[in-house]
Amino acid sequence: MEGLRHAVGNRIRDLRIARGTSLSELARESNVAKATLSNIEAGEANPTLDTLWSLSIALKVPLSSFFGEPQPGVKVIRSGDMKPVSGKALRGRLAAMFDVEASRIELFTGTLLKGVVQESPAHLRGVVEHVLVHRGRMKVGPRGQEMIVEAGDYLRMEADQPHSYEALTDDAFMTLVMQYPHEPESIRVLNAIGAAAADAP
Repeated sequence: MEGLRHAVGNRIRDLRIARGTSLSELARESNVAKATLSNIEAGEANPTLDTLWSLSIALKVPLSSFFGEPQPGVKVIRSGDMKPVSGKALRGRLAAMFDVEASRIELFTGTLLKGVVQESPAHLRGVVEHVLVHRGRMKVGPRGQEMIVEAGDYLRMEADQPHSYEALTDDAFMTLVMQYPHEPESIRVLNAIGAAAADAP
Protein backbone atom coordinates (compact mmCIF):
# COMPACT_ATOMS: atom_id res chain seq x y z
CA MET A 1 0.00 0.00 0.00
CA GLU A 2 2.91 2.35 0.73
CA GLY A 3 4.20 1.85 -2.82
CA LEU A 4 0.77 2.71 -4.21
CA ARG A 5 0.60 5.88 -2.08
CA HIS A 6 3.95 7.04 -3.45
CA ALA A 7 2.98 6.17 -7.04
CA VAL A 8 -0.31 8.08 -6.76
CA GLY A 9 1.42 11.03 -5.10
CA ASN A 10 4.10 11.18 -7.79
CA ARG A 11 1.47 10.98 -10.50
CA ILE A 12 -0.57 13.84 -9.04
CA ARG A 13 2.56 15.97 -8.72
CA ASP A 14 3.58 15.21 -12.33
CA LEU A 15 0.12 16.06 -13.64
CA ARG A 16 0.07 19.28 -11.63
CA ILE A 17 3.49 20.32 -12.94
CA ALA A 18 2.58 19.35 -16.52
CA ARG A 19 -0.44 21.63 -16.22
CA GLY A 20 1.72 24.45 -14.85
CA THR A 21 -0.25 24.65 -11.61
CA SER A 22 1.30 25.46 -8.24
CA LEU A 23 0.53 23.52 -5.08
CA SER A 24 -1.43 26.49 -3.72
CA GLU A 25 -3.45 26.85 -6.93
CA LEU A 26 -4.39 23.17 -7.01
CA ALA A 27 -5.32 23.25 -3.33
CA ARG A 28 -7.63 26.20 -3.97
CA GLU A 29 -9.19 24.75 -7.15
CA SER A 30 -9.79 21.31 -5.61
CA ASN A 31 -10.78 22.56 -2.15
CA VAL A 32 -8.15 20.23 -0.66
CA ALA A 33 -6.00 21.72 2.10
CA LYS A 34 -2.51 22.63 0.90
CA ALA A 35 -0.88 20.63 3.73
CA THR A 36 -2.98 17.58 2.83
CA LEU A 37 -2.09 17.94 -0.85
CA SER A 38 1.60 18.26 0.02
CA ASN A 39 1.41 15.06 2.09
CA ILE A 40 -0.39 13.24 -0.74
CA GLU A 41 2.27 14.24 -3.27
CA ALA A 42 4.98 13.13 -0.83
CA GLY A 43 3.31 9.71 -0.48
CA GLU A 44 2.68 10.32 3.22
CA ALA A 45 -1.11 10.41 3.07
CA ASN A 46 -3.74 7.92 1.92
CA PRO A 47 -6.26 10.07 0.01
CA THR A 48 -9.94 9.15 0.01
CA LEU A 49 -11.94 8.66 -3.17
CA ASP A 50 -13.63 12.01 -2.55
CA THR A 51 -10.24 13.76 -2.42
CA LEU A 52 -8.97 12.00 -5.54
CA TRP A 53 -12.12 12.89 -7.47
CA SER A 54 -11.79 16.54 -6.39
CA LEU A 55 -8.17 16.57 -7.58
CA SER A 56 -9.01 14.86 -10.88
CA ILE A 57 -11.73 17.43 -11.60
CA ALA A 58 -9.40 20.33 -10.75
CA LEU A 59 -6.63 18.86 -12.95
CA LYS A 60 -9.17 18.02 -15.70
CA VAL A 61 -8.07 14.39 -15.96
CA PRO A 62 -9.80 11.02 -15.43
CA LEU A 63 -9.43 9.53 -11.96
CA SER A 64 -7.47 6.60 -13.40
CA SER A 65 -4.72 9.00 -14.50
CA PHE A 66 -3.46 8.85 -10.91
CA PHE A 67 -2.87 5.10 -11.20
CA GLY A 68 -0.86 4.98 -14.44
CA GLU A 69 -1.72 4.34 -18.05
CA PRO A 70 -3.53 1.37 -19.70
CA GLN A 71 -1.27 -1.50 -20.74
CA PRO A 72 -1.54 -3.08 -24.22
CA GLY A 73 -2.01 -6.77 -24.93
CA VAL A 74 -3.78 -9.42 -22.87
CA LYS A 75 -3.69 -8.86 -19.15
CA VAL A 76 -5.50 -10.42 -16.22
CA ILE A 77 -5.88 -8.31 -13.09
CA ARG A 78 -6.56 -10.53 -10.10
CA SER A 79 -9.12 -9.40 -7.56
CA GLY A 80 -6.50 -8.79 -4.88
CA ASP A 81 -4.40 -6.67 -7.23
CA MET A 82 -7.12 -4.18 -8.15
CA LYS A 83 -6.48 -0.70 -6.80
CA PRO A 84 -8.75 0.04 -3.82
CA VAL A 85 -10.81 3.23 -3.80
CA SER A 86 -13.12 4.41 -1.05
CA GLY A 87 -15.30 7.35 -0.17
CA LYS A 88 -17.86 8.16 2.50
CA ALA A 89 -20.28 5.52 1.25
CA LEU A 90 -18.34 3.58 -1.38
CA ARG A 91 -15.88 0.73 -0.91
CA GLY A 92 -14.65 -0.38 -4.29
CA ARG A 93 -11.81 -1.18 -6.66
CA LEU A 94 -10.58 0.19 -9.96
CA ALA A 95 -10.82 -2.98 -12.04
CA ALA A 96 -9.56 -1.67 -15.37
CA MET A 97 -8.96 1.36 -17.55
CA PHE A 98 -8.71 1.50 -21.31
CA ASP A 99 -9.00 3.91 -24.22
CA VAL A 100 -11.58 3.59 -27.01
CA GLU A 101 -11.12 5.95 -29.98
CA ALA A 102 -9.53 8.67 -27.82
CA SER A 103 -12.08 8.17 -25.03
CA ARG A 104 -10.92 7.06 -21.61
CA ILE A 105 -12.98 4.36 -19.91
CA GLU A 106 -12.68 3.48 -16.22
CA LEU A 107 -14.28 0.33 -14.82
CA PHE A 108 -15.01 0.14 -11.10
CA THR A 109 -16.75 -2.42 -8.91
CA GLY A 110 -17.94 -1.44 -5.48
CA THR A 111 -20.21 -1.83 -2.50
CA LEU A 112 -22.27 1.09 -1.22
CA LEU A 113 -22.63 1.43 2.55
CA LYS A 114 -26.19 1.85 3.74
CA GLY A 115 -26.97 5.02 5.64
CA VAL A 116 -24.29 7.20 4.03
CA VAL A 117 -24.71 9.26 0.87
CA GLN A 118 -21.76 9.33 -1.54
CA GLU A 119 -21.82 12.87 -2.94
CA SER A 120 -19.92 13.51 -6.14
CA PRO A 121 -19.13 16.97 -7.54
CA ALA A 122 -19.76 17.81 -11.17
CA HIS A 123 -17.25 16.22 -13.54
CA LEU A 124 -16.06 17.76 -16.78
CA ARG A 125 -18.64 18.35 -19.52
CA GLY A 126 -19.15 15.19 -21.56
CA VAL A 127 -18.34 12.73 -18.76
CA VAL A 128 -20.96 9.97 -18.57
CA GLU A 129 -21.42 7.46 -15.74
CA HIS A 130 -22.92 4.02 -16.39
CA VAL A 131 -24.19 2.01 -13.41
CA LEU A 132 -25.12 -1.69 -13.45
CA VAL A 133 -26.64 -2.91 -10.18
CA HIS A 134 -25.73 -6.49 -9.25
CA ARG A 135 -27.28 -6.74 -5.76
CA GLY A 136 -29.61 -4.70 -3.58
CA ARG A 137 -31.28 -1.37 -4.21
CA MET A 138 -29.82 2.12 -4.41
CA LYS A 139 -30.76 5.70 -5.19
CA VAL A 140 -28.54 7.25 -7.87
CA GLY A 141 -28.61 10.38 -10.00
CA PRO A 142 -28.07 14.11 -10.35
CA ARG A 143 -29.12 16.20 -7.37
CA GLY A 144 -32.93 16.43 -7.33
CA GLN A 145 -33.30 13.81 -10.09
CA GLU A 146 -32.24 10.66 -8.23
CA MET A 147 -33.71 7.35 -9.38
CA ILE A 148 -34.18 4.12 -7.44
CA VAL A 149 -32.47 1.19 -9.16
CA GLU A 150 -32.13 -2.42 -8.09
CA ALA A 151 -30.44 -5.68 -9.07
CA GLY A 152 -30.39 -6.08 -12.83
CA ASP A 153 -31.08 -2.40 -13.56
CA TYR A 154 -28.79 -0.19 -15.63
CA LEU A 155 -28.59 3.60 -15.26
CA ARG A 156 -26.80 6.10 -17.49
CA MET A 157 -26.32 9.73 -16.50
CA GLU A 158 -24.41 12.75 -17.69
CA ALA A 159 -22.11 13.52 -14.78
CA ASP A 160 -21.36 17.20 -15.42
CA GLN A 161 -23.56 18.20 -12.49
CA PRO A 162 -23.45 17.23 -8.79
CA HIS A 163 -24.79 13.72 -8.25
CA SER A 164 -25.00 11.09 -5.55
CA TYR A 165 -25.14 7.39 -4.71
CA GLU A 166 -27.05 6.00 -1.75
CA ALA A 167 -27.58 2.37 -0.74
CA LEU A 168 -31.12 1.49 0.31
CA THR A 169 -30.18 -2.06 1.34
CA ASP A 170 -27.17 -3.53 3.13
CA ASP A 171 -25.93 -5.51 0.12
CA ALA A 172 -25.89 -2.82 -2.61
CA PHE A 173 -23.18 -3.83 -5.09
CA MET A 174 -22.58 -2.31 -8.51
CA THR A 175 -20.30 -1.89 -11.49
CA LEU A 176 -19.57 1.73 -12.39
CA VAL A 177 -18.17 2.73 -15.78
CA MET A 178 -16.80 6.27 -16.12
CA GLN A 179 -16.67 7.43 -19.74
CA TYR A 180 -14.56 10.50 -20.57
CA PRO A 181 -15.14 12.18 -23.96
CA HIS A 182 -11.50 12.50 -25.02
CA GLU A 183 -7.97 12.27 -23.74
CA PRO A 184 -7.28 15.51 -21.84
CA GLU A 185 -4.37 17.67 -22.95
CA SER A 186 -2.62 17.19 -19.61
CA ILE A 187 -2.49 13.42 -20.16
CA ARG A 188 -0.98 13.90 -23.63
CA VAL A 189 1.64 16.24 -22.14
CA LEU A 190 2.44 13.78 -19.36
CA ASN A 191 2.67 10.87 -21.81
CA ALA A 192 5.08 12.89 -23.94
CA ILE A 193 7.19 13.64 -20.86
CA GLY A 194 7.16 9.94 -19.89
CA ALA A 195 8.10 8.84 -23.40
CA ALA A 196 10.98 11.31 -23.50
CA ALA A 197 12.24 10.10 -20.12
CA ALA A 198 12.03 6.48 -21.26
CA ASP A 199 14.07 7.24 -24.39
CA ALA A 200 16.74 9.14 -22.46
CA PRO A 201 20.08 7.28 -22.01
